[in-house]
Amino acid sequence: LCGIVTKCSLVTNCRHFYCTDCMHGIESDGFSTCPLDDTRLDSDDLCKVEGNDALNRSRVRCPNADHGCDYTGYLQEVGEHFRGCRFQPVPCSNCGSTYGYSKFVYHRLRRCKSSLNEAKTTSGTDEQSE
Repeated sequence: LCGIVTKCSLVTNCRHFYCTDCMHGIESDGFSTCPLDDTRLDSDDLCKVEGNDALNRSRVRCPNADHGCDYTGYLQEVGEHFRGCRFQPVPCSNCGSTYGYSKFVYHRLRRCKSSLNEAKTTSGTDEQSE
């Protein structure tokens, strides 16, 4: 559900992988069906997997999906993509917001209120000193 792949995951009888936090959330909310395909879940059928080949062949999305990356690939390949991903989060030192790398320059030049206020203050100071 969360898209985060951990070294230790739980696999359901319908062969969907979940991190332990997501599975605890499913169980604590009283769900008895898989949220991905509505297959009935039985806690006795959950299997704990660690470093499984099937997990490495699972399709995953880039960890930077929340910052605009639409990459989807196999777990064993996502590390290579991630190292060069244009959507790596970059925190703005002016306002504290975080943007994907590909949108960061636009934010700083056009949208960051702290940068815009600083530019106005600086230009106002220059005019006064002339």
